[in-house]
Amino acid sequence: MEHYNGKWGIGGIVSGLLGSLLVGCVAGDPAHADDPASEEKVPVALHAGQLTKAAIGEGEAFDPLLLCSAVSGNYSVTEWQKETSVATDGSVTYTDEIPYYPHLGDYIYVIGIYPSDGSVADGKVTYLPDGQTDLMYASELAGNRWDGFRMYGNSDPSKDKQLQFGHLLTQLQFAAIRTADELIGRKEFRILSIRIKNVPGQAVVKLGTVESEDERTGWSQPVVVQPVLYKDSSDDAKNKLITSSDPEKPDQIGWVLLPPGAFYLADIETTVGNFSDIRIRPDEGPFIRGLAHEVVLVLNDKGLSVIGVRQEDWTDAEGGEIEMN
Repeated sequence: MEHYNGKWGIGGIVSGLLGSLLVGCVAGDPAHADDPASEEKVPVALHAGQLTKAAIGEGEAFDPLLLCSAVSGNYSVTEWQKETSVATDGSVTYTDEIPYYPHLGDYIYVIGIYPSDGSVADGKVTYLPDGQTDLMYASELAGNRWDGFRMYGNSDPSKDKQLQFGHLLTQLQFAAIRTADELIGRKEFRILSIRIKNVPGQAVVKLGTVESEDERTGWSQPVVVQPVLYKDSSDDAKNKLITSSDPEKPDQIGWVLLPPGAFYLADIETTVGNFSDIRIRPDEGPFIRGLAHEVVLVLNDKGLSVIGVRQEDWTDAEGGEIEMN
């Protein structure tokens, strides 16, 4: 028997360990280890789903913040955070340096939040909603540098994944009619202001994995929120004149974005009087995130009341519509 005095055994062990390390480094697809393209830097290309772009007042374009983690579901520590712009076709553009996939093929994980100016810390982002700014969240995508495993931009488009932004708020679309015959022609009917009380004024959005989407957002610090009210087309110094008496075709008067909830109370000032603690609740169930509701106010000889809170299409402005998830 031939002897090697232990030298071959040590060398074999070292070679074996190095070989294992080299194979293990190509985490996404070891078959690419000898591919010349493995030395190229691969940018993280992304795309947003076209059914989810619905930032009110900004049409279909919006500017989310993207966060990247090396650990699925955990964003208490991030690899990078990038401000981006999503165009009307869903394409995502970075506002500063483009990030790249890890060179050795490790997976990365990306989520999106909107707006981009929230305070991010410890895997959460805090916002102060103002009733006019949408809050949206895009669930996690996973990918690595190898073609076929990337989040977007694979040679086989069927392998591509998209950021799907969903609403965290509910939308109230206000409309109104007047039904009292003795009031018609006697006095202008306009809504001067709507003050919705006890609206949660702070939103804390958990990033990454949650047990259920109902736990995604926490609300606190009640405040008063005032909806956007439409101006009169013939006199922008005044709010819209209400002339309709048809509950099926009310005059649209404004909108607001609110946290989900069972009901809200509003103080409403009009040209024919002021009304306090008007109860606004859906015809069925609570206000749900991602849904819009038309709130129909009616003025009659008994005062001002709500005659219906119906689910409607999410809109970005008077008369406009945006598709959504």
